[in-house]
Amino acid sequence: MVSMIKMLILIVQLLANKSSLNSRNSSKPPSTDQRGSNKKKGAGHSDNKKSNKQGGQSGHIGSTLKQVKKPALHRLGE
Repeated sequence: MVSMIKMLILIVQLLANKSSLNSRNSSKPPSTDQRGSNKKKGAGHSDNKKSNKQGGQSGHIGSTLKQVKKPALHRLGE
């Protein structure tokens, strides 16, 4: 009876350790991870907020193409 209890405790411990595996600490693919797992979010994730605004550096003079009256035509194959 005592050996049966020890064996059941060992099985429970093995199953508890197995349930904590995810794609970061095992060879399991990421598609098998559960949704609420504590994975680090990528650089482009919306939770990563910058304190700076998007766009060019302040004080930098940008350059754009000027509009011309007769644009040059480029034809392929000639």
